Amino acid sequence: MLPIRLAVLTSHPIQYQAPLFRELSHRVELHVFYSHKATPEQQASAGFGTAFDWDVDLLSGYNSSFLKNISKKPGTNTFGGCDTPEIEDRLKSAGFDALLIMGWHLKSYIQGLFAAKRLGIPVMVRGDSQLETSRSLAKRILKFLLYPWLLSLFDAALYVGQRSRSYYLRYHYP
Repeated sequence: MLPIRLAVLTSHPIQYQAPLFRELSHRVELHVFYSHKATPEQQASAGFGTAFDWDVDLLSGYNSSFLKNISKKPGTNTFGGCDTPEIEDRLKSAGFDALLIMGWHLKSYIQGLFAAKRLGIPVMVRGDSQLETSRSLAKRILKFLLYPWLLSLFDAALYVGQRSRSYYLRYHYP
């Protein structure tokens, strides 16, 4: 039996994801696509307070590549900060069996979702959103209206705990 060919689309190398990707690469034929290569200054603005590069290797032990981010203001803190239209060509050329997207809050993730759908590739989403995050009334209404439709586009949703599961259920994910 041939191994499953799994593509993962995520924002940037993250220290707690690297061990997961290394382990997955022993079980499936894995390729991780990164939407953004964060600068030391962007790492600081993510809440660390000081500019730095990770002192551990986040890319070894599994196949990965950086997509070309054509955003005018590259970064992971706004929806448009990761704009990677080449994801469709990359998915198509490698013949993946499934795509795992690590959220839906970036343009790159939505591009990946619709590209996979056009190619007939099943799409899973993994998110750690939870309902206790405070949001404005306008944002809560928008999510209430939009998220049930958006989440219905995913073939599977992977939650990281009960709060994450409750989030999916709140937006009527089956």
